[in-house]
Amino acid sequence: MLRVPRQPAAAVRVVPRTVAQGFLPTPGEASLFVEIAPGMDIMRVTDVALKATHVKPGMLIIERLYGMLELHSESQADVRAAGRAILDMLALKEEERTKPEIVSSQVIRNISPYTRSSSTGRATAT
Repeated sequence: MLRVPRQPAAAVRVVPRTVAQGFLPTPGEASLFVEIAPGMDIMRVTDVALKATHVKPGMLIIERLYGMLELHSESQADVRAAGRAILDMLALKEEERTKPEIVSSQVIRNISPYTRSSSTGRATAT
């Protein structure tokens, strides 16, 4: 698991890749990325995290070999609690996670956050 606390660039970077309209992360939100194998196990992870806290799913990818989930919230405490709930369900400790490898780093500027359209309820760029 990789926690990205309060980093606008990381939150916006995920937006173009997601298809979950209405649950897009915005700058200032804390994020949690979970990758697990086999892929179908991501459904159990999603269930535990959403029932234990007030986080929102931003991206969910399920393949045969792995599953990936992005969760976010304005509350960093909720994101951390979701991570703890996931680790408890898997009977793992945070120290046992695989350390992420940074393969690229970019600074993104002049970003507009996504907002909800009052007429459609869907996320739209401002």
